[in-house]
Amino acid sequence: KGKKISNWRINFEGLSSGNQIIFNNLTGCITFIDIEVSNIDIKTKNGICEDTVNFIRSSGVIKNYSSNNSFSDSLDLDFSEIKIDNAVIENARNDCIDFSGGKYFISKGFFKFCGDKGISVGERSSVEISYSFIENSNIGIASKDGSSIQLNEVNIQKVETCLAAYKKKQEFSGGLINAENFKCEDFYKNFSKDIFSKIVVNNNEV
Repeated sequence: KGKKISNWRINFEGLSSGNQIIFNNLTGCITFIDIEVSNIDIKTKNGICEDTVNFIRSSGVIKNYSSNNSFSDSLDLDFSEIKIDNAVIENARNDCIDFSGGKYFISKGFFKFCGDKGISVGERSSVEISYSFIENSNIGIASKDGSSIQLNEVNIQKVETCLAAYKKKQEFSGGLINAENFKCEDFYKNFSKDIFSKIVVNNNEV
């Protein structure tokens, strides 16, 4: 909490089985609060918390984030401004990555076997992703509650819904997704949106 860390390599290995754990009202197995990060690597396995890693009111650059087997969300970022150069997440029972209330950028993201969403964005967040690959998830990418997502190149496979935009909480508006170079294969539903939201694919509103 309240520090600046640079060039750290963090390896976390949790329990392979057991019940979900919450520490002192913190939902993350590893929680960064009011932290400025620079050029750090994070690798996790078997996170048994609500969030394997949680950033709160933090900023900076994560060079690499890799995660396997998370009990719920793998990476949760709240009220932060963070750039991720490379993210590889597999086997999260809930969301592979969850953004809330901040500004975020991902250069490359690979997300497989996400129980709910590959990428979830909410609470007036702004997210830009240069390249993302998502496979075997319920929803590929979701934008909700006043959030916007810019997807410069995206490849989604084997999902129930490719892209979803909607209003979930009464105090917010809907979601926006703008996708370029969009590809989705082997899905049940291509797009899902409500009347408050907008999805634009290759300059055409769906």
